[in-house]
Amino acid sequence: MPPRSHHHRSPTLHLLEVVKQMPIRSSMWLELKSSQKHPARKALLAVSWQPVRLLPPRTREANQWRPLVIWVIRVWEPDPQKGLKPWTGSC
Repeated sequence: MPPRSHHHRSPTLHLLEVVKQMPIRSSMWLELKSSQKHPARKALLAVSWQPVRLLPPRTREANQWRPLVIWVIRVWEPDPQKGLKPWTGSC
């Protein structure tokens, strides 16, 4: 059963807390194009994924709703070059 994520119920976690705790499952290099603020560079990205169970809101209307299981994918740069903002993304 995937972990639950909902900010209104204990001891469940908020979705972003769950995502940040997911283990690294893979890594990949990404070539980032230059911009006005940053030079072109290669970034080593970490990738994690897992199913997460989202609980319905605690409202009368949602009382009959069931939890929704979704897959979360997180891609981020754990160790960016010094002075550069880390690359991150999720879907």
